[in-house]
Amino acid sequence: MSIWTDEVGEWPIVWTGFLQGIGAGIMLVPIQIIAFPSLAPQPAHRGDVGVQPRAQRVQQRRDLRLTLTLFVVTGTESRARLVEYISPYSAALRSAHEASAPSMPGPFTASP
Repeated sequence: MSIWTDEVGEWPIVWTGFLQGIGAGIMLVPIQIIAFPSLAPQPAHRGDVGVQPRAQRVQQRRDLRLTLTLFVVTGTESRARLVEYISPYSAALRSAHEASAPSMPGPFTASP
């Protein structure tokens, strides 16, 4: 994900989210076993209920921060690249504007 650009497709995002979800599911059980080794089975279950949603919220917040950071950074970079080409002195921009301008005579142009 660190090499993604503003041209990243939908499937790489979906695929990495899927893999992160599987990884979180695989890691949560060993973490809970390590965290609650001395609890009896019934209290361990009650403790497990509090840890899993909390861990999921932490991961969701982390993912949201990462996504927003990626969005802001790539958006800023894309805007910086685009601004280089947008200038009132840009010949390409003027010719595109002139090509898209209507050919009807205006009030200050001479009629043929």
